[in-house]
Amino acid sequence: METSNNARYQCSSCGRPFDRKDALSRHMRLHDPDRAAAKVRRKSCTSCFGSKIKCSGTRPVCSSCEKRGIDCRYLRVSESQAGSNTVNRTSQAQSNTQTQQADSDEHRRSGSSLSEIVAHPPSLTLADPVEETTLASLVGVRSPRLQSLGQSTALGSSTPYRGQFSYIDDAHDLGTANNADWLGEGPISDSAFAGPFIPGLWDFFPMSPPQAPQPVLPLPQHSETQEDASEDYSRDLESNTVSDFEHPWPMEWNPGSSQPWSLPLLEDPQHYKPIARTFCNNPITASGITTLKARINLYYDYGPWQQIQLENFPSGDSLNHAIDMYFVHFHAVLPMVHHPTFDPQNDLLVTLGLITIGVKYTGFSGAQNFSKALFELTRRLILSRAERERRFVRTETYLTAQLLQAVFGYLGDDERTFEIAESCRSSLVYNAKCMGLFRQGSGAPEFEQNDLSPDASWHAWIRTERYRRLAWSIYELDTSSAYLHNNRPLLSPEDINIPLPSSSQHWEAQSAHAWASLHPWASSCPPTGSLRDVIHNVVHGTETGFSKLQDEKHRFLVVLSLARTIWSLKEVHFSSIIEQPNNGFESALCTQQQELLLATIDKLYRSDGLRSRPYTRSQQQQVVYRAQLTHITHLIGAGDLMTFLYSYLRRGHESVDAEFRMRKWAERDAQRVRRVAYHSAQLLGLMRTYPSNLPSEPFVVFHAGVILSVMSILLPACPASVETLPLQIDHLHGDEQQDEKAQAWIKHGGNFSIWVHGVTSLIGEQGREQILDQTAWLLGGMNVWPIAKKFAVLIISLREGLARE
Repeated sequence: METSNNARYQCSSCGRPFDRKDALSRHMRLHDPDRAAAKVRRKSCTSCFGSKIKCSGTRPVCSSCEKRGIDCRYLRVSESQAGSNTVNRTSQAQSNTQTQQADSDEHRRSGSSLSEIVAHPPSLTLADPVEETTLASLVGVRSPRLQSLGQSTALGSSTPYRGQFSYIDDAHDLGTANNADWLGEGPISDSAFAGPFIPGLWDFFPMSPPQAPQPVLPLPQHSETQEDASEDYSRDLESNTVSDFEHPWPMEWNPGSSQPWSLPLLEDPQHYKPIARTFCNNPITASGITTLKARINLYYDYGPWQQIQLENFPSGDSLNHAIDMYFVHFHAVLPMVHHPTFDPQNDLLVTLGLITIGVKYTGFSGAQNFSKALFELTRRLILSRAERERRFVRTETYLTAQLLQAVFGYLGDDERTFEIAESCRSSLVYNAKCMGLFRQGSGAPEFEQNDLSPDASWHAWIRTERYRRLAWSIYELDTSSAYLHNNRPLLSPEDINIPLPSSSQHWEAQSAHAWASLHPWASSCPPTGSLRDVIHNVVHGTETGFSKLQDEKHRFLVVLSLARTIWSLKEVHFSSIIEQPNNGFESALCTQQQELLLATIDKLYRSDGLRSRPYTRSQQQQVVYRAQLTHITHLIGAGDLMTFLYSYLRRGHESVDAEFRMRKWAERDAQRVRRVAYHSAQLLGLMRTYPSNLPSEPFVVFHAGVILSVMSILLPACPASVETLPLQIDHLHGDEQQDEKAQAWIKHGGNFSIWVHGVTSLIGEQGREQILDQTAWLLGGMNVWPIAKKFAVLIISLREGLARE
C-alpha cells in the first residue's frame, strides 16, 4: 500500500494515509472490530442528520428545517452518545460479516481477485513513479500525487469531471462515512424512481444535436463533515443548472438536480388508523423491519467494490504499444475512432477500452489476465459515472466505451462477460435510439464548409462522421448477434435512416490538406447514399450496381443488411405458431425471398471476391471478413438448421427430437444439404488460409466445423461398386474448373468422393470425427480471444462422446 508524506494521519496497522481523523477512526475498526467508536457530540438536529445535510444548529429550529417546514428536534447529549455507541458496537460486527460474505460471493463469481490479476502482469513493464499517468488515477488510487494529476485531466471529451473521479476515491475508501454514497449523489431527482418510458415516444420530440455533457462543479475537498459537502454540492448543482434549451436530449422530462436524502413519508403517524388485513399471512415484525432497514443501508455503508492496488500499473511504452496494436489489428473491423486525431489523454474511458483490446495483440505473457482485469475496472468506471452523471449515457464517450466493452465481453472465457456484453448491447441500442443516431439529421449537426478554412472544415466533418460511424458500429454489433450467436437483433435495416459512412480514404486522411485533396472539385466531402437505396440497386438493379460501391465498408454493410433480412425471414418462416408436426412448414413466399437474397449475395461475392484483384493487408482483412459473412448467410438461410442445431449438440433429452427434425430437414431438400456442407467447408478453408484474429473467427470456425460434421452423416455415400471422382470442397476460389465442378455437385449431386483438408473422406462417422479434430486444431491456434479455447474444449468433448458411442 502506497503511503503519502502529505497525509495528516496514517494507519498504524497498514500504513494507509487519511486526511481526516474520523475517517482513520472508522478505518481502524476494520482491524479491530471491538474498538469502541469515538464519543462525538452531535450538533445537528435529527432531521438534518438523517437526511445528511448541513445543519445550522440554531435552536429551537434550525434554518434547514424552517425552510422545509418540518419539525426540528435535537437529541440530548446522553441520548446521542448512548445511541451512537450502542449502534456502532452492535451493527459494526454484523455489517463486517455481511460485507465479508458479499465479497466472498463476488470473488467466487468473478473467478479470481482483481487485485491479484493486476498486481502480477509479468511481461508488462512497470511504470516509474514519476511516469505515472492519469489512467492510473481513473481506477481508484488514493494518493495526493495522483489526486493532483486528476485535478487537471478530463475523463470525457469535454470538461474536467468532478476532480477526476475524486468521488470514486471516496467510494473505494472504507474509511469514509458511507463508501457507496456516491451512488445516491449527483443530479438525480424524484423522477428517477418513476417507471420506464417507451423509446418510441421520443420520436414525437425534435432532437437537438449531441453535445458534450455540461460541466459539473467538483466536490469540496476539505469540508469538515460529510453534511457540509452534501449541502455545498447541492448548492453548486443548483447554481449550475442548465436550461431546457441547452439539454441535448430529454431525459425523464428534464428532472431537477437534487435527490432526496431521506425516504419520503408514507403516512403521518399522528393520523394513522389500523388497517384490516385481507389474508392471514405472517405479519412483518419489528425485527423484520430492522433487518430490511439494515439491508437497505448495507451497500451505502460498504460499497460493492474494494480499492485495487496499482503499483504495477504498466508504463507509458507498454500502454502506447497496446493502443498501437489496437489500430493495427482491430481498428479495421469497427473504425469508429478517428485514428489521425485520437488523443489518449482526452477520452480516458475510450483509451482504457482500446488498451483492453489492444493488449491482447501484444504477446505479453500477462496480457490475458491484465486485459480481463482492466475490462472489469473499466466497466465499474462506466457504471459509476453513469450513476453519478445521468446524461453521460447519451454521449459519444459512453457509447464508444460500451461498444468496446460489448466486443470484449462476447469474446471472454466465461459466461459472466458474455452476459455483460448482452446488457451492453441492449443499453447501446436504447441510448443510441434516444439520441437519434439512426435518424437523418440527428446526431452531430450538419455544417456549411464554403466559408471555412480547410482545417476547420476537416474538424467539422470529423465530428459529424464520428457520430455516423458510431451508429453504424452499433448496428454491426447488434446484427452480429444474429449470425454469431443466433440471437434476435434489436435493430433492423429499416431503423437505419442515415447515409452510409464516408470513404475509408477520407476517414484515414492524416491532415486537412490530405483530406481536401481527395475531393478537389468540392469544398466538402462527397455525400454518400442511403442503405435502402443502395440495397435496392443491388438486388433489383443491374450487374454493375455492386461494382459502383468503391469502399469495402459499404460492401460489407450491404451484405450484412441482406444477412439480417434473411435471418428475419427465417424467424417468420419457422415460427412455432404455424409449425405442423413432422411436416414441412415452409412458406413459399419466404423461401422465394431467401433464394433471391442468397443469389444476390453470391453474385456480389463472385464479382469482387478474394482473387478478383490485389489488396492491401487491411483491405484483404476486410474482404475476408465479408467472405465469412457471405458463407455464414447460407447457413442462416438453410431452413431451420440453426434452430435445432444447439439442441442436437447438447445431447440431452431434447436432442432426440432435434435429431428427428434434422433428418427430416435433410430429406426435404438434398441439394440444401450439399450447399450447407460446401459453405461450411469454405469457411474452414478461409480461416485456415487467411486467419486475422478477427473477433468473429472463433464463432465462425466453431459453427462451420460443427455443421460440417453433422452434414457428414446426412450426405448419402456412393455405392462401393461405383467409380467416384475426388472433389475438394474447401478449395477457395481461383480454379474455375474446380469451382464449376463444385457447383455442379451442389445442384445435381453425382458420384464424387468428397474430401477437405485433413479428411480423406468426408462422408461417414470417421469423416465426422476427423472434421471435429481439424476444427479443434484451428481453434487451438487462436491465441488472442479466450473463447476460442473454450470452443476447442467443447469440440474435443463432442468428438470423445462420438467415439464412446
